[in-house]
Amino acid sequence: MLAALARPDADMLTLGHIYVPGFGTPFWCALFWSLPLMLAVAGAMGTFWLVLRRKYDDYGRDHYNTMLPWCATWARNAWAVFWVILLASSVFDVQREWQNDTFTVMDALIESAELLLWLAPALLWTLVARSATPMRHKLTLLAALVLAVGVMLPFYLNMTEISLPVSLTDGID
Repeated sequence: MLAALARPDADMLTLGHIYVPGFGTPFWCALFWSLPLMLAVAGAMGTFWLVLRRKYDDYGRDHYNTMLPWCATWARNAWAVFWVILLASSVFDVQREWQNDTFTVMDALIESAELLLWLAPALLWTLVARSATPMRHKLTLLAALVLAVGVMLPFYLNMTEISLPVSLTDGID
């Protein structure tokens, strides 16, 4: 089993696999994308927490008119960084499939729809951040948070599928 790991023809893990999404293992891709996702969800939870605690911790209208757009901007900017990384990863995947002649029009439509769906939370947070009355956007904040978390769960389930290489599982029965 250790001889299979030391083979010169075995796939080597390079810096490109670790730092460029789309090239590496699912674990490294999930680790790479975790920081912008954590920051975006923290900002989204902050906005929703302010809305939920408004009745109990009334700091005044000016506080909420300042802090809700600030948290929404924080969530939007972190989500935008995540989305740009996702866009770059999609470009690498499309380029690889294009070179193998396996990329079809249906693949282009699906890839585009996924990218546009992932942009929806940022657009909703932008609505709140630019609003003169952000407390009136409670449902918008809830929709953005649910979309962000709803997109993250299948993403992490897909990205953290860690499996052993075939050469390591040959002796296991």
